[in-house]
Amino acid sequence: MKSKRSTKVYFLSIFTILFFICDCARPLPETYDRDVNQKEIERIYGQAQSDYNKGDYRSVAIHGESLLSRYPHAEIASDVQKLVGDAYYKMDAYELAASAYQRFVHRYPNNPRISDVYHSSGYAYLALNNQFAAANSFLAYLDISDNFLEKQALSTMLTARIFDALAPPKWRELLNQYPQTDVSDELSYRLIRYHNQERKFDSVRSEASRFLRDYPRSQYRSEVVEIGQNLPNQAGSDWNSFDTLERKPYDGVARQPVTSGRKIGVICPLSGKYGQFGASVLKGMELAIKDFKEESGMSVDFVVRNSRGNAAEALHATRDLIYNEGVVAIVGPVLSECVISAGGISQQAQIPIITPTATGSEINLIGDYVFQFNNTSEQLGRAIAQFSIDNLYLSSFAILHPRTPYGSEMAEGFKNVVLERSATLLDVIDYPAGESDFQKEIRSLKSKSPECLFIPAEDRDILLIAPQINHYYFDTQLLGGNGWNSEKLIQVEGKNVNGAYFVDSYHNGGYHAGLNRFNERYFRQYHEEPDKIVALTYDSTRLLLAGIELGAETGPTLYEKLLQIKSYRGVTGFVTMENRRLHKHPLIFQILDNQIMEVSK
Repeated sequence: MKSKRSTKVYFLSIFTILFFICDCARPLPETYDRDVNQKEIERIYGQAQSDYNKGDYRSVAIHGESLLSRYPHAEIASDVQKLVGDAYYKMDAYELAASAYQRFVHRYPNNPRISDVYHSSGYAYLALNNQFAAANSFLAYLDISDNFLEKQALSTMLTARIFDALAPPKWRELLNQYPQTDVSDELSYRLIRYHNQERKFDSVRSEASRFLRDYPRSQYRSEVVEIGQNLPNQAGSDWNSFDTLERKPYDGVARQPVTSGRKIGVICPLSGKYGQFGASVLKGMELAIKDFKEESGMSVDFVVRNSRGNAAEALHATRDLIYNEGVVAIVGPVLSECVISAGGISQQAQIPIITPTATGSEINLIGDYVFQFNNTSEQLGRAIAQFSIDNLYLSSFAILHPRTPYGSEMAEGFKNVVLERSATLLDVIDYPAGESDFQKEIRSLKSKSPECLFIPAEDRDILLIAPQINHYYFDTQLLGGNGWNSEKLIQVEGKNVNGAYFVDSYHNGGYHAGLNRFNERYFRQYHEEPDKIVALTYDSTRLLLAGIELGAETGPTLYEKLLQIKSYRGVTGFVTMENRRLHKHPLIFQILDNQIMEVSK
C-alpha cells in the first residue's frame, strides 16, 4: 500500500506533466512587458516564498512552475527555478528536484548561486541512489566553490563512499570532465591501481604518466612512482625518468636538518583561492619580527614558501625549509590538511612548527613539536558551555547546528560539558548545509522550552535563523560560536541577536593595552584594520621569538625554551603551556546594542 507522501508525490508528478503538456500548446513568450507583468511576477513569487516558509511545498511547486512557464526570461526566473527544486526536495520528490536543479544548470550556467544548486542536486541524486550523477554534481561544486569546510566534507564523502560505488570506466569519465578538483588525483590513483591489478600494464603507464604530469604534488605521487618502478621491463623500463620529485632530493632519514640560528620558515597560500589568507599571514609575521627587533635589538630572518592551499605542496615546502634553508622553526601552514601533511616531517626533524589558524582536532596528535595556536571547534564549544553554566547560571540547553565538520565538532564539545556538569540537554538538532527554512526545527526546539539555545553556525546561517526565532516568539538565551563574530550579522540582524553571547579566539575591538598598541601599529604600517589571521600569526610568531630571545639556536633547544614559557599574553588573549601542549584560552563576547563587547575575565 502506498504511503500518503508517495501518493502526493505521484499526483504532483502527474499534475506537472499535464501542466507542461497543456502549457506547451501556446508559444512561450521570449520577452514580456515589464510594466504590465512585473507586478504579477512579484505577486506569484512572493506567494511562492510565503508558501515555502509555511511548509506548503506543493503550492510552491505549482506557483513556481506556472511563473517559469509564463515568464521564462524574468529577472527572478533563476531564483524561482531554485525555489521549485528546493520545494520538490523538501517533499522527498527527489526525481523532480533533480530535474528542476538541472534546468537551473542548463538555463543559468553563470548564475552566482549555481554552486548551491550543484550541491543540492548532488544530494537529490544521492537520495535516488544515482551515485554517478551525484558524483558529477558534487565534483562540479568542488570545481567552483570557495566554501572550504563544505568542500572538505564533500571530498571525504566522495572518496570514502561514492567513488567506491562506481565502476572504473565511470572514474575515467568523471576525471575527463573534472581534471583539477580537490579529489581528481584520487580518481586517477584509483585507475592506476585498478589497471595494475588487472595487469593492464600499458594502461598503467599511460594513466600514471598523466598523473605525474597533472598532479605533481599529490599525496599519492610516491605510491604511483613505486607502482611504475615495479612494472615489467617493457612497460616500466624508463620509468625513472618520471621520478624527479618525490624520492630525490629529501628523504628525511639519510639527511639531517642543519639549522642556521635566527631563521624562521613560513608556509602559507600565496596564490589560488586561499591567497588572501597568505597575505594576512605575511603581514602578521612581518609586524611581529619588526616589533621584536625594536624591543630586543635582535634580528631574525624569515623564508617564505607558497603552499597554494595544497597538502602535498605544504609537505615539500616543509622539507625544503628544514633540509635546504636550515630554519629553526616554521610558522604555518594555515589549513588543517596542510598542517597534517607538514607536521610529520617537522616532528621527525625536531623542528617546532606552529600553525596560527588551523582548527583540526587531530593536529595535536601528530607530535609534541607540532603546536596549534588557534582553538579547535571542540574547544570553543566547551568554553561557551562552561561560561553559560558558571557565569549565566543556565541549566537547560538545546543545540541547533549545521551538518558540517565545523558545526558538529563545536556542538559535540558543548554537549560534552553540559553532560559532564549534570545539566539538562533537551534536544540536539542538525540540518543540512545550505538550508534556508528553519521553521520546523525552531518550532520543535521551542516546544522543549530550553533556557538556552546554542547555534554553532556561520553568519550566513544566523542571518536566516535569527529572524525566524523572533518570528515564532522563541524566548531563549542565544549562544553562538565564532561564526557570530561578524559585523554583517550585527548590521543586518542586530535587534534579533541582541544579548547573545558567542565564543572566539579574537576580536579587534578589545580594550587591553597590548591589543590597542597592536591595532595602532598595524594600521600605521598597512593603512587597514587587522583581521583575525593577522592577529593569530602575530601572536604565534612572537611566541617563537620569545624562545629565540631565551637563547635557542636549534630546533630542539627552541622546543625546550618554549616549554619554559608558562604563560604568554598576546593580542588574541592568554596562552599557557600545559603538558607540553599549547593551550589558548578562548574569549567570550556579547552582542549588545549593535556592538561586540568582550566579557571573559
